[in-house]
Amino acid sequence: MRAAGALDRRDLDQGLGWLRRAQEQLSATEESPVLAAARLSWALLEALAARLTGCPPRAEQAAATAEALRQDLPDHLLDEHPELTALLMTHVGSARLWEGRFDDARDVLTRVASAPGGSATVLPRTESMGHLALLDYLGGWPGRAERRALAAVAEAERAGLPRPPGAGLGRLVLAAVAVDRQELDRARVLLDETARLPAREHDPVPTAGRAMTVSRLLLDGGEADAAAEAADPAVSAAVASPWAESHAAVVRSAACLADGRPDEAVRLLQGVGGDQPVCAVEAAGIQVAAGRPRAAAELLGAVRSEGRTGPAVSVGAALVRARVAQESGDTVTARRLVARALLDARRERLRRPFLQAGGWIEPLLAAAPLHELTEGWLPSGRRQTHGEPVQPVADPALLVPVELSGRERDVLRRLARMMSAEEIAADLYVSVNTVKTHLKSAYRKLAVNRRSDAVRRARDLGLL
Repeated sequence: MRAAGALDRRDLDQGLGWLRRAQEQLSATEESPVLAAARLSWALLEALAARLTGCPPRAEQAAATAEALRQDLPDHLLDEHPELTALLMTHVGSARLWEGRFDDARDVLTRVASAPGGSATVLPRTESMGHLALLDYLGGWPGRAERRALAAVAEAERAGLPRPPGAGLGRLVLAAVAVDRQELDRARVLLDETARLPAREHDPVPTAGRAMTVSRLLLDGGEADAAAEAADPAVSAAVASPWAESHAAVVRSAACLADGRPDEAVRLLQGVGGDQPVCAVEAAGIQVAAGRPRAAAELLGAVRSEGRTGPAVSVGAALVRARVAQESGDTVTARRLVARALLDARRERLRRPFLQAGGWIEPLLAAAPLHELTEGWLPSGRRQTHGEPVQPVADPALLVPVELSGRERDVLRRLARMMSAEEIAADLYVSVNTVKTHLKSAYRKLAVNRRSDAVRRARDLGLL
């Protein structure tokens, strides 16, 4: 129990110390059903400790120990506590994701996310759904990632969980998708929400996810130095994470390129390979901008797609090849590749690759028929290169369904009539605190933090 309390507070030194003492005492105790149950609890906490310290082998060993112990426990005890297995598998899945074993992580997390168990397993389900959303994002599937993330947040809200960590990871993914769509204000609102969730400074996966999103947001705002500093997730892990390191390297490299240091930018990309497709195509774009088209081609050739990578990868790769073709004088090929990229990006509203492409793409986008493919979703004007401030799309509406409760709509309708919280409360025969609760929930769903923005966004979405 002391180990559990310390790990819940993210006091790793205390938690690991109590776990060692518990293991010693359990090893010296005679066999009994009670002992088997205590050992199963120890294995669960050992898996959590492995997750928090970024040590996948330790998590796998804890899972193997737990599986062996299950044979010594009565079936009815296990049936009464489905959350134990679900939590254990979530910890293992998170550790596998950190290590870059995406397929293995997806297998175990999918089982948790789809498992029955009602309210008992809602916490591991929401955490697993958040991790699956991140896996989709890292694979280049922003739309799919967004849908999973929204499902994780909705699941937590339906269950009434107080600030669940799974919903926090889901919001981080939503923020990352918003950056890719250049909905930068929305990304900031979502990041602010995650900052108010319980501290996860010793949980490597969400910590790295936040570093990835914040650093890209800063880079797109023209704050190259701050972006490079924010790219490091600053976690102490036993095993390095290939995706976390690759994303950090790409941001730091882009910051160097924006600062006029192409050689340093190229050097920082040495560890980025084809096993991280999203990072590889961004790194290839930096290589071309630094005057190294052959290195860019080698990177793209090493990308392991196998039909599993999403539009973020195909769009980025097409734009890199288009730039090489354009700069070699093959405008026909460049135009064809940009057209393909626009078609893939339009479905996902992926604006960032085009806005970061640089001036070479502007003449292509300005001419018909490519200009027709940009209408309604991609802003016109001069495109920026890595590190320059990107102008977000004016007043971006949410690109996902938003569901407001009946009471939230009632409050927003009265808000649109310039009624105060006190007047709304009197009109609806509820307390002022109730009105404020409904407003807070509506703000969160609409990704805004002001009354006027909430009314405008609700009207844009046809909710009022």
